[in-house]
Amino acid sequence: MTSLHDSQTQFYRAIFDKSQTMTGIDDSRVNIYRQTIFHSLENALRTSYPVIVKLVGDDFFRFLAQQYIQQYSSVSGDLNRYGDVFFQLLQSLPETAELPYLADIAQLEWCVQLAENSRDHTPFPIEKLIAVAPEHYPNLQFFLNSCAYLQSSIYPIADIWQANQSDGDGVVELHTGEFYCLIYRVDYQVTVTTLNADQWAFLTAIQQGMSFGAICDTLVEMDVGSLLQQFIAQSVLVDFAQGLST
Repeated sequence: MTSLHDSQTQFYRAIFDKSQTMTGIDDSRVNIYRQTIFHSLENALRTSYPVIVKLVGDDFFRFLAQQYIQQYSSVSGDLNRYGDVFFQLLQSLPETAELPYLADIAQLEWCVQLAENSRDHTPFPIEKLIAVAPEHYPNLQFFLNSCAYLQSSIYPIADIWQANQSDGDGVVELHTGEFYCLIYRVDYQVTVTTLNADQWAFLTAIQQGMSFGAICDTLVEMDVGSLLQQFIAQSVLVDFAQGLST
């Protein structure tokens, strides 16, 4: 007699591999479940990657979704978490080799989804910061909003993303270089914006947990104070802690 575990394993394999069958069950019945599951997972991917859909078209995206579903299992009952490594598929498929920026766009879109679903953070405690004595400034450590994500690319991914929104014209001057972008949410609005080299260096230093003094010593040619004020005002930085003096 087949155990429950063996039956479940056999059913799972039959769903995702048409060459597999279930003992005693006609494949036409299994196919009903297969189509329902594939449809649900494909819709989840379409929801997470609307710009990719727009860039490649419905038919090719369906092919991509089928490839992903067959190669990457869902490990959560929450479909909002399905598709986190879609970019890996786009990097590996020969069919997407002529669109090398797709994987970076997919990573950006996943960050957009993460930002949308992140918890809101309380406003930056500016009064608490004002109360800090100047001699303790070097030991301060600032923290990014949990809704904020940083991404770099050799392609203008923020421009591509923006051009393919509902109000965009889909036209981007595609060239390679060094591009940095920030994805973050304030209230209910997700913003994707391009950063310059100074802004990128400052925020990555914050992300790496560097103290304010270390940042000032490292980024000596930058106006670190202005960058700090800018990102506090934009709610990209939402808190700070006073570290131990060295």
